[in-house]
Amino acid sequence: VRFEFDHGNGSSVGAHYNPATRELHMDSQVWLEWRGRTPEAPPMHIESGEAYYLENQSKVILKPWAKLTRGGLRMEGAWTEVLLEDGVIKRADSSNGHGTQESPNKKVEFGAKDLHILFDDQMTVNYILAEPEARLVSTTSTARTTVTSDRLDLNFEASNRDSVLTG
Repeated sequence: VRFEFDHGNGSSVGAHYNPATRELHMDSQVWLEWRGRTPEAPPMHIESGEAYYLENQSKVILKPWAKLTRGGLRMEGAWTEVLLEDGVIKRADSSNGHGTQESPNKKVEFGAKDLHILFDDQMTVNYILAEPEARLVSTTSTARTTVTSDRLDLNFEASNRDSVLTG
């Protein structure tokens, strides 16, 4: 099944829609591409084994696994919930999540039992909360820093259509 929506398109093997509850169930091999509000914003590619789009709640539930890719961001996790605002991805919450954020001079690897990723209006990462059993590895050409903690708060700043870890 192929479909189009306001800010993207997608496909799945099998799907059904319940107009009474306004829920779309994508049965398997789910592939979605979400565009930002402007043509300059790189799209977010989403893959999952199965997905539910809950139109009334502006939410997409991905299970039993999910992969999100956008520019230098790659995130994988188990059950994942994606929250939308005006049709654009604003937040992704994932269990047993891990990922990388790559920029020309730095690679940041992160993971935790629960990941909460917040996006700005262009779907650029601006904050990640990782807890519990959080881990961060930041690698540059001259250093490699590893941090483990019960909780990590990671702030990002938009830079050239992507984001860079600032603290």
